[in-house]
Amino acid sequence: MKTKKTLSILLISLVGFCLVVLGCSSREIRDEEKTLLVTIRDLEEFGVVTNDQTNGETYLVKRNLDGSTEIEYEYDSERDSVNTNYLWLKSEAEVNETVELANSAFDDRISAYKLGASLGSGELEIIEDPKLFTLGDESFSAFFEKDGIKLGNVLVIRKDNIVFSLLLTGIYFDDPQLLHNLMSPKLEKVDDIGRD
Repeated sequence: MKTKKTLSILLISLVGFCLVVLGCSSREIRDEEKTLLVTIRDLEEFGVVTNDQTNGETYLVKRNLDGSTEIEYEYDSERDSVNTNYLWLKSEAEVNETVELANSAFDDRISAYKLGASLGSGELEIIEDPKLFTLGDESFSAFFEKDGIKLGNVLVIRKDNIVFSLLLTGIYFDDPQLLHNLMSPKLEKVDDIGRD
């Protein structure tokens, strides 16, 4: 699927940035860190049904040289042999040592997503919609679009020293209240997460 290839290029550019500039090491995810991430189970209240969610999901935690910790969750229906509906979800929370570093990480993440989309085949665009999501100290909201058709969402949110991101294709949210309902519980967990 060409859309997935474009998304892969987008993520490869971000991962490449991490590996080249920051350097990364990984470790096991902690239970309290999982609470920061949107998972496939969080989409059930919006009508998304999968048979065995663990088939297509992965968790990853990376510690960067700048002291930040990236906590990641991915669900890909193509890895789930019993799911016939296409759905891809990538949720991340980057815990930075300071708010100033989080400000930079917020801007860098948006730039990396835009760059990744522009390096793709040009068929998938990121179309910004600032009114779609407004929670947190800073927020960026957009749609993934192909030929003017909405295919998914892009959210980047900073609250205090944590930068959240959500990439979603296969479904999309165009109602701000639904996105607020999805993301608010994650943002409320910021105070519960200590710095490593």
